Amino acid sequence: MAFASTRKGAHDAVIKSCDLCEDEENVNWFCKDCDQKLCDRCKKTHLRTATCKHHRLVPILEGVPIQKANVSYLCEEHNKQFLFFCRTCNEIICPVCLSMFHRKHNVTDFRNLQSELQRKLESAIKVKEDEVMQITMDIVDLEKCVNQSRDTLTERCTIIDDRVNAINSAVREQGQKLKESLKTATDKQIKEVEGQKEKLEGRKHEYDETIQTIRQEITLQSVTTLNPFVETSIYTKLHSLKPMTCSIPVQDRFSIGRTNEDLISEMIGKIDSQLDTRESNHDFKKIDIRYSKFLSTLHIVDTHKLDLKTDCCSICASPDGSIWIGGVGFVYKVSSDCSTILHQIPARESLRSCYYIACLQSGDAVVSASGFDRFTSDGRRIEITNLSPRFTFDIAVTEYDDIAVSYRSLFLSPIKSILLFSKEGRQLHNIHSEDSIDSFCLNKDGKYVICTSVREIFGNAKDNSSCLTTLNDSGTVLDKIHNFKPTLRRMICDRYGNILGLPGHLGKEVYIISDNGELEERKVRSFTVECDSITDICIDRDNRLLILMDKKLIVAKYLE
Repeated sequence: MAFASTRKGAHDAVIKSCDLCEDEENVNWFCKDCDQKLCDRCKKTHLRTATCKHHRLVPILEGVPIQKANVSYLCEEHNKQFLFFCRTCNEIICPVCLSMFHRKHNVTDFRNLQSELQRKLESAIKVKEDEVMQITMDIVDLEKCVNQSRDTLTERCTIIDDRVNAINSAVREQGQKLKESLKTATDKQIKEVEGQKEKLEGRKHEYDETIQTIRQEITLQSVTTLNPFVETSIYTKLHSLKPMTCSIPVQDRFSIGRTNEDLISEMIGKIDSQLDTRESNHDFKKIDIRYSKFLSTLHIVDTHKLDLKTDCCSICASPDGSIWIGGVGFVYKVSSDCSTILHQIPARESLRSCYYIACLQSGDAVVSASGFDRFTSDGRRIEITNLSPRFTFDIAVTEYDDIAVSYRSLFLSPIKSILLFSKEGRQLHNIHSEDSIDSFCLNKDGKYVICTSVREIFGNAKDNSSCLTTLNDSGTVLDKIHNFKPTLRRMICDRYGNILGLPGHLGKEVYIISDNGELEERKVRSFTVECDSITDICIDRDNRLLILMDKKLIVAKYLE
């Protein structure tokens, strides 16, 4: 075509003759080190030379620049100037080419094309300049943030040093007072002991003198006077010597104290994470007020009708803001505003009804049925494990991206175990429950909160037999509420540590078990959503409550 002939004209404009043999044929090479044009034959000779064998030889058009004046702008087929550009064929053409081969094509002239390309280029440059300006502003903001953080760090370190010095000074002062108190008490005891010692020494001297006098006088007595003398000495002199009781003063007790870390934290301070906005367990009145406001004013932000192929079964929110929805035969990923279906991924046969779904920290979703599969954020399904004939049910993800699923080994057997897997599908350990597991979730401490019930044959639950139990990783029972109502088929834990649950029947209620110490002390509340029935619930990264009802999604504010 015309553009190819233009390349040929450019090639002829560059090539004149070989710089070694002056031959004008087959001049296809250029030596960058010698700055010479070479034909095919001279190229071989050039590379055989010892001093030139390592030179850089490139094709002639890459080595010699094409001078603009030497390039032909004429169509070689019609010898006419190129005036048009055919968008359909993506080539430059002359008027004859236009009339012969491009009559119904999308054609524009060079001037319009040049203006259009110039506008596009300027627009693209403007966008990038704006991005550079924004990046520059962001860098300035980050530098300000860094400087502010450093200044704040210095200021806070100074405050901590001052507070530590004040505490050290107070401790030294208190220690000095304590030593003075000990010295005063000890001196008092020593003075009392020395006074009693003097009294005892005086009484001892009196005893010694009396006994010595009696011994001297007894040698002077005759046989006839000895008996009266002894009687008189015993009852008159010796019995008159009364023994003196001496009380030993009780010494003051002193015990070495221990460092109280909580007290030190109260005196110096501690770091409160801005990511954890959960109120303290000790301030339960605030939690009560927060819940009362929430329960009385559930503010619905938006309602979306989901344009999906199949019915919806489960929902979970991804850390990146998108929403995963488990359906019948498919797993869907939709945007945070529910306006766009990002992915529609078919489930395998054993996962036809995706009733149980959870999300990893990476943004991938995991779905359980007979085993569980992983659905990546870019729209792929990865079959992780198949536990058939065991059937998996509720699913949750730990902070380390380990995957916990409840399961039963036979079709009609009760669900009494939770298996923990790595995200690659390697089984880690098994947690066993004495009662049948209706649902479970992981609380803010990573412990397993399980709603259990005693079941009869064929899996029917007995009345008034549900329990809410907290287990650790080894299956040890930490807390337990007996006769807990209602039985929950789905549970999630919010960022405050409260547990939200859906009842065993499809209804309009959502139950909240508030986080307040042990399970026995927790309060159970509920609120009703104006809808037909709630299929599933979750809380997204913006702390919004997402309520799924088949193919409708309600978005509501949650505990703000």
